[in-house]
Amino acid sequence: MAIWSLACTVSPMIVIGTRQATRERSTLARPSKIPLGIVTVMAVWFISSYAYRYLTFDSEQFGIFRPRAGWLVLHVAGGTAALLIGPIQFWFGSQRSKVVLHRILGIGYLMCVAISSAAAFYMAAHTDFGWVFGMGLTSLAIAWVATTGLAVLAISRCLIEQHREWMVRSYVVTFGFVIFRAVVEVFEIAGTGTTVERLTAASWMCWAVPLLITEMMLQGRKIFMYGVQVPERLAARESGLLELMKSTEKTVVSRPQAPSKVRLEQPQSVVESNM
Repeated sequence: MAIWSLACTVSPMIVIGTRQATRERSTLARPSKIPLGIVTVMAVWFISSYAYRYLTFDSEQFGIFRPRAGWLVLHVAGGTAALLIGPIQFWFGSQRSKVVLHRILGIGYLMCVAISSAAAFYMAAHTDFGWVFGMGLTSLAIAWVATTGLAVLAISRCLIEQHREWMVRSYVVTFGFVIFRAVVEVFEIAGTGTTVERLTAASWMCWAVPLLITEMMLQGRKIFMYGVQVPERLAARESGLLELMKSTEKTVVSRPQAPSKVRLEQPQSVVESNM
């Protein structure tokens, strides 16, 4: 696969709008420690408070999920591993010295998403909280598979910037586990709705709203970072096209041309007079 290509490490392609430019891997900005720290702390809180009890294999902890305990364990185990791998990937992804480790963890993240999303599809189809709740979880799983798959497709084509953006989207969906529980907790504290209504609302809000906010931030960053450079880019592009046209004209002029046969046609008036 092209995911192991050395060209992706040495000279990746970065697409801005409809233009492509090469940029060295070492110039990729390292993510801030503060957001990664907050995300990591929240992930650990979620794992210790909610996810860990399902990984103890204690049948009493499963409650209504006991008939689907195996699927729940697969779902929680894969999602927990993906939650922990994500921040490490964002940190190592900007360092050339950690490329091999970044790839190994990337494969692990991909496998965790595949296992957890497969279990999520099954559990969403066999939920006890109604079809709207099930559709929310199904949509979350589809978004999870789609964003992760596009991240893999981007890196297989050496599109580093697109790979990073789609990995951000993928981890936002992964973080939906944490946001789901946080939203349910807020609803319970506020005393809003019934249990089913809280879970149903959270099943959609935990991934759709964060994904929308993430998309606004990603695209807004491009507008503010690259928008002011558009006139300069257009001028450079026009000058480059002019130079290409001039070099082409010189080549055509310097190339000897073979004599062409010219077919002479008589004027219409002469033809009519001869008739």
